[in-house]
Amino acid sequence: MILVSIINNFDNKKILLESRQLLSDGTMQPCCTPLSRRIKTRESAEDAAHRAIKEELGFLLKLEDKKEMVRIVPETYKKKEHQMISWSYPGLMSRYMIHTVNAHVMGLPDGNFSTEAEEFGDCSDELKAVVEKALRVKRRYWIWRRVEEGTSAAF
Repeated sequence: MILVSIINNFDNKKILLESRQLLSDGTMQPCCTPLSRRIKTRESAEDAAHRAIKEELGFLLKLEDKKEMVRIVPETYKKKEHQMISWSYPGLMSRYMIHTVNAHVMGLPDGNFSTEAEEFGDCSDELKAVVEKALRVKRRYWIWRRVEEGTSAAF
């Protein structure tokens, strides 16, 4: 798992957090977490961070090559192992490798904003019918939150 703390370009004491999610059944789910994604097999943490930013926020960025808009701060990279009950399978004790990094992303709004979750991507019609019935995220709400002095922006 990669957690990317995106630093506000106008106030470097603020980071971008996903405050809540609108689910397909109309309910709101609170979160208050930095942007995150699973790291793919043989994918570096930096590549995973770039992919996470592109998948979640890329449509907000103006350039064709999104990597030009993103600056990962390599000296903020950390890796920690956590053992806890599985997020996906309640009751199953699991081990998670959590990678964290800070990043600057040009072109993001200075204020709070929301993004639409990609519905189906390149799914077949048959798969779309199955996915349509599943509980899923429809919209993500993002806020800029001040980071306390002396704490890590990447949690």
